[in-house]
Amino acid sequence: MKTTNPSSNWIAPTMEHPLDVGIVSDGINSNKCCHRLRLEPLTRYLDGTDPINGSTCPVCQAPVTLVTDGLAAGVTDGIVFFKYSKHMYRLTVRDDRFFFLRYLSFRSLHLAQDRISRLLNIKDLRILCKGKIIYPDSKKTEEELSKLLLDFSASSIQSNKASLVVMGTRVGKELRNHEGIGVVLFMCLSMGKSMLYSALNWMYQFVISIFQPALPPSHED
Repeated sequence: MKTTNPSSNWIAPTMEHPLDVGIVSDGINSNKCCHRLRLEPLTRYLDGTDPINGSTCPVCQAPVTLVTDGLAAGVTDGIVFFKYSKHMYRLTVRDDRFFFLRYLSFRSLHLAQDRISRLLNIKDLRILCKGKIIYPDSKKTEEELSKLLLDFSASSIQSNKASLVVMGTRVGKELRNHEGIGVVLFMCLSMGKSMLYSALNWMYQFVISIFQPALPPSHED
């Protein structure tokens, strides 16, 4: 079957840290597909997949409903399990990489909400459970909220159905979302600039005509 892109663009290198690897599956038969892909590019690909064609592995075109990082497979503790868009994610909430790698990546992964927002690059992050917003919550500390998310995740992993739903705008995508509005505004401004210039020029001439008689006459040498 024809691939969307060369496999080398998607397959995670052998030395890639497991936290940066995404293992894809259909969520039902976990032995199907299971390609080990670069996690961050994978999330951008899945988020932009045409909904008419469904979500498929970029390597083999197999259906994808679940993405698991390289440490989360078969583990329930310390895992945040959620749904974003049409896909479920199981992510490890810990950072055991070397200090200099953490420093260079500017990423803190020890809180569940940080792991989510930094991977998906989401601003105005909101997390719902059974239709109720549980994050953000000003009455709880960030550590308490992280523990709450992990507890909800642990109870829903066995059923393979995420109770947490992540919402928010991915940075860089808001421009595409509002692109149409921007084009319309630009067209309106372009069409109206000549009228605006005429109106401003008329106002200028009107003000001059009022105040010019009160100005002292100019004296020429």
